[in-house]
Amino acid sequence: MNESSARGRFEFLAVVGAMTLLLLLIALGVWLRGAEFNPVSQLGRVVVFVGLAALAYGGARWARTVLAVWTALLALTSAVLAINAGFASAAWALIAFVFAAAATYASFLLFTSSAIDSFLAEGKSKRAE
Repeated sequence: MNESSARGRFEFLAVVGAMTLLLLLIALGVWLRGAEFNPVSQLGRVVVFVGLAALAYGGARWARTVLAVWTALLALTSAVLAINAGFASAAWALIAFVFAAAATYASFLLFTSSAIDSFLAEGKSKRAE
């Protein structure tokens, strides 16, 4: 594994891990708030996200694009949440803005990282052998 591929593996796994954590924290927030918590839809999002990551690792270029768009939408919703949370608590607003910034950077990496391209291409070529 060359240096670019190793960096791509780190970036890809960090993005997938961070966004999985964000989805789990959103589900936890819904559950703690006492809203209608539907485990199938709340935890199903996590399963679909991780499944898309597995498909992207398997060589499906469209799955990586879907992950990037979904991550961008999570960034947007986190930013809106931060504005709404700011009316109640500055601390929650700051946490939501941090998540929005992290999701924005993750989406940027998924769209533009040549290291992730190298990692996914190397994984695809290994499986083709």
